[in-house]
Amino acid sequence: MSAELTSPVDNLKRMGLLNERLIAVHMTQLTDDEIASVAASKASVVHCPNSNLKLASGFCPVSKLLRAGVNVALGTDSASSNNSLDFFQELKLAAVLAKGVSGDATAVPAWQALRMATLNGAIALGIDSVAGSLEVGKAADFIAVDLGRLEQQPLFNVLSHLVYACNRSCVTDVWVAGSQLLDARRLTTIDEEAVLKAVAEWAEKVRPGATAEDKHTHLADKDAKHVHTEEHGAEEAGKVHTKGEH
Repeated sequence: MSAELTSPVDNLKRMGLLNERLIAVHMTQLTDDEIASVAASKASVVHCPNSNLKLASGFCPVSKLLRAGVNVALGTDSASSNNSLDFFQELKLAAVLAKGVSGDATAVPAWQALRMATLNGAIALGIDSVAGSLEVGKAADFIAVDLGRLEQQPLFNVLSHLVYACNRSCVTDVWVAGSQLLDARRLTTIDEEAVLKAVAEWAEKVRPGATAEDKHTHLADKDAKHVHTEEHGAEEAGKVHTKGEH
């Protein structure tokens, strides 16, 4: 006898996992009855629009979920199904996609999309008492966004601009728990050159189609070029010093 087929939501419900502690990601294949079950359980949904579109996974019924009282937050999923991991891009896409899917241009207005990107995420994680909004007593987690650049003009509505006109390049400063991690677009705790070097090395190690010998040769060539550059730089510096003595 074949086992009865059930949907993921029904299966979670059967196992007792559909509750307020569940964070359900994607949720692109939902019936109205399942939406009602999710709402009754107080589970949270994390919407990842870029990933869903890239993988042709379907569309999360965000408007229906919100109307049912479900806490909907935003996510990016991984680099393999999103690439840019640009949260501002996710923010805009969530707002405009909800309008297209529902056929309602008023669905997920800017304020609601921004809440999905901030406080709703903290609620999903159960940390909304200490994060997710700028309030006295909460962690000092916030960003500064430059709205004075040419491409941001004219500015009539800050909320609308943040959702529909900004991208990650507009972020100038970042604070986490009161510590400034980005200062005028400069990383304060990370050696950017070291990260770029490490990324390049790992990218070569996992490059599709490359043999172990190819990868070893490539990295050896890079090291040789680096040494040659250093020697050439020292030689040039010596020439300048010699000319200066004359």
